[in-house]
Amino acid sequence: DNTFNGLLAKLEQIDLNLKQNNIEYSISMYLEVLNQNNLESVYKSAIASKASYQLIDINLEDLSSDYLDTINDFISYIDDESDSYKGIKLELEYLTKILEAEKNSIDYSSFNVVNDIYANIMSSDVVSSAIKERVNKIHEFYSNK
Repeated sequence: DNTFNGLLAKLEQIDLNLKQNNIEYSISMYLEVLNQNNLESVYKSAIASKASYQLIDINLEDLSSDYLDTINDFISYIDDESDSYKGIKLELEYLTKILEAEKNSIDYSSFNVVNDIYANIMSSDVVSSAIKERVNKIHEFYSNK
């Protein structure tokens, strides 16, 4: 169903499946939604952002699973031209690097890529203060770990 109500129903189904730990099925449903041709980029960006945050959280809870490629795929659906999503996309890229560091036991302080993204976020004019605060708290946590 390609109607707006059909989209909302699918998103509810995804949430229910995630709660039941049906992660692979949820991923395939997200991809099905994101690949709908009639979906405007602002909606794709919102859905891809939510999917990315959810998978990062799931993967940080269980480092033995590996969703990094899928997360990066979801992030690629976020519109680079939309100012409202530039900060979110940077934050998600930052969080994927933290996930990578955690999965591979890389020391946060010496992981230059993650620190470069952090510096980029903190000096950016397009990143909201809320995202900067959140990223700064995460940075402080991992710096003092």
